[in-house]
Amino acid sequence: MKVIKAGGNMRVKSNIITNLAIGSRVNFSGGAIVYFNVFDSQGKSEKSGVVSAYKGYRKSSQIIGTCDETQSKTKKDDKKKKKEIINE
Repeated sequence: MKVIKAGGNMRVKSNIITNLAIGSRVNFSGGAIVYFNVFDSQGKSEKSGVVSAYKGYRKSSQIIGTCDETQSKTKKDDKKKKKEIINE
């Protein structure tokens, strides 16, 4: 795997009224582009490609849940693909 590009951004919204009541609102966004190559035991390339992901602005409390959701979806997709290969 090789990260081609990754980055993020922080957005701060504030005004006099909300600053006095609750403070500034801070949101984050980020994304990545990754190249991957999967080899078999003989060193032959089985699958390769480029995967990209982007998540729009979210509160910091929402970021951890987003990563967990992405990982669990990936694990479910992997299990489904393995079942399809076995059934072929």
